[in-house]
Amino acid sequence: MIGNVVGGRKAVVGTVTAAVLAAGSFGGVAGAASDTHHYPAKYEKSFESTCAKTAKAVGGKKITKSQAKAYCKSALKCIEKKLTLKQFEQAAAKMQSGETNPHAKVLAACEKQAAAKLK
Repeated sequence: MIGNVVGGRKAVVGTVTAAVLAAGSFGGVAGAASDTHHYPAKYEKSFESTCAKTAKAVGGKKITKSQAKAYCKSALKCIEKKLTLKQFEQAAAKMQSGETNPHAKVLAACEKQAAAKLK
């Protein structure tokens, strides 16, 4: 499991948190429906890039680039199924401001699910 590879669950949570913050920093995408469960390519690219870089940096030699990318794609796919674009943006905004994130359990569950696929 990636959590063991990258030094524990906190490292994994930090990986997706960093990706959510980066992807959410666009502050809305013109023409994108906020109630959609398919995020704009701009969000997906930012999330996957940030997440994979963070996972690789934390995991070092114990995780390959392809494992990091697969983990992040899987996590994002799960998040997209469970959170609308508006909920995703709200989660990112709350995380940036340090507020309690009502979607933290969704993010954690998606991380766990993505990590389980890498066993």
